[in-house]
Amino acid sequence: MALATSEDVETRLQRDLTDDEVSLSEQVIETVTGLIADAVDQTVAWVEAREPASPVLRALCVERVITAISNPANLSSDSETLGTHTYSQTHRRPSEGGGLELTDAEERMASRAVYGTTSAVGSVDSPFNRLINLREGREPDEDEAS
Repeated sequence: MALATSEDVETRLQRDLTDDEVSLSEQVIETVTGLIADAVDQTVAWVEAREPASPVLRALCVERVITAISNPANLSSDSETLGTHTYSQTHRRPSEGGGLELTDAEERMASRAVYGTTSAVGSVDSPFNRLINLREGREPDEDEAS
């Protein structure tokens, strides 16, 4: 089991994916799940044993998938000049959030989600988590409702 599903991507985008996007998102989800597992020094089997997935890891996976689907060429800029024709493309580096690779901040976020933190924060609440809970028919906790 991967960290997310194509339905999670649809929920985050608030629209239905095309058949091609569903197929692509499922492939990318598997890749990103492996990258996240590697970032926290675990195996994909370890990820599969964690059911349901951590909301933070699920959200991180979904965001990486959306980035990959919306910008498959990994461009940060694309320009063209007509007079004495010039064409230029600039690609993002992984450290800038380009491609599928996790940024340093995302790796730290994944690590904190798996191994915890020294602060007193118990969980991360976000609109994405609330959408997932509503989709799965779960009621918000009393803490989340306030």
